[in-house]
Amino acid sequence: MKPNNKKINLATIRQIIAQNPRLSAMDLQAKIAAPEVEIMIAMSDAAVEIPLTDLEVVLENIRSWGEVMSLIRNRDAVCELKFSAATLYRTNDWLNSIDPAYNLHIRIANTRRILLLAKSNHKRDGQTASLNFANAAGHVFWRVYAQSEMAQEQFKRLMERYRK
Repeated sequence: MKPNNKKINLATIRQIIAQNPRLSAMDLQAKIAAPEVEIMIAMSDAAVEIPLTDLEVVLENIRSWGEVMSLIRNRDAVCELKFSAATLYRTNDWLNSIDPAYNLHIRIANTRRILLLAKSNHKRDGQTASLNFANAAGHVFWRVYAQSEMAQEQFKRLMERYRK
């Protein structure tokens, strides 16, 4: 389903989410004519958008998070990868991390929205904090979870810095 370019009514999206609490953002997108990123914002307890002009600042910040859990996604696959964020480096349009066990290449130049999303996680008795990169279609193609205490602190600082 192609995303609807009209302004999305957040209250309507939240109502549909409440009626379908077990569905993922991608599954909900089949019910709602809205970009996945808008659904993820509605599913979150707190959401802050970072201007695209600060992409390099954000990438530099991530490098100080220590070990991170990263989700790399397309419509038909998800790869979860734990790695040291300090290994990230940029070459032109690509963000890379090379390790003996994997090669990670993300076309970071396709980023059109950068979002910090926080959500209560009752299974883990805490909060899930993630930095999300969405493309022009509103698909979140890369998500980085702030898991360590240090990463959580950096995440909170970014939230405070960009909160309007």
